Amino acid sequence: MKKSLLYAALIATLAILLLCGGTLLHPHKEAALAATSGGVGQFKGQCRPAGTSLNDPIVKPYSDDPATAQTEYTPTVEAHLHNFWGNLGVSSDPSVDTVNELLVQQTSCEDGSQDGGDPAYLRKNNSSYWMPQPYINGHALKPHGSGFYYSSKGGLDPTKTKVPPLGLKLIARHRAHSTDLTQAAEIDIACPAGTLTQAQKLPDGKDTTPAPGACKANSNIDIAITFPECLDPATTLGPHGERIAHRAINRCSAGAHCQADQKQIPTLQEFFTYDIPDNVGYYAGTSSLTVAGHDGPVAYNNIHADYFNAEDMTKLVEFCISRKNSFSPNCK
Repeated sequence: MKKSLLYAALIATLAILLLCGGTLLHPHKEAALAATSGGVGQFKGQCRPAGTSLNDPIVKPYSDDPATAQTEYTPTVEAHLHNFWGNLGVSSDPSVDTVNELLVQQTSCEDGSQDGGDPAYLRKNNSSYWMPQPYINGHALKPHGSGFYYSSKGGLDPTKTKVPPLGLKLIARHRAHSTDLTQAAEIDIACPAGTLTQAQKLPDGKDTTPAPGACKANSNIDIAITFPECLDPATTLGPHGERIAHRAINRCSAGAHCQADQKQIPTLQEFFTYDIPDNVGYYAGTSSLTVAGHDGPVAYNNIHADYFNAEDMTKLVEFCISRKNSFSPNCK
């Protein structure tokens, strides 16, 4: 009886892994998998760190003196340090806050040419990705690598996935600060980098964090933040003019779907890797993990991630997601 129950549980776990697309790997491990697995509805990109600053082209945490002719960018109480990837103008210039301004900036994102794909699929990703500066015991972590995964798995029909609109702005907040749980980000963190399990990466609404003692000095840490994928109509906006998205209904089950008035866009997972310095002390759990606030580090549950799309993904969504060609060189 026990063996039968164990076998049934194993089969159920494998089914969930298949439904949820259990092939999201740390960027360094994907090459080996590509030779052995079939494709899914996914494409990804990688960007180098693009700077650290108080800038935020969504929240725009600045005030301006109306008595002066020039525009000042005086930080308000909402300003805090962010680490940026991708667009190089956003982190250095607070006036870069429209999609047309992003499109003329340089980017730290790869174009895909290193993967040997069709030149027609080379990317010009001027998007910006950012999150608040993280700390362990008050010591700042150093931004390192990244992977940005766009997929339609978890039981979603990839043929229904629509291209994210150019200029799309999204904020993925921890459940403690989201309007409701359907709008909350999924946050999975692991030490050292590369040890997030497939179960942790499932889009199942469950956050995971490292056990006490897991994050050590002179090592590294992965922070994966998953955005909801069902986009509300453009008439519904958040407090800073950002679009609102919700998790799919029955996500991670056969027949997962968005509501009739919502648009199914790719599920975005922002995968950040940080280096841990040599003086952090003992990692005691989330009480040791904080993120930047206006007056210094604040509690872990203030973690969030932001996304400002400045890339036309029409070909990528059609070829990589709708036709499930994730292991094609065009989709890497």
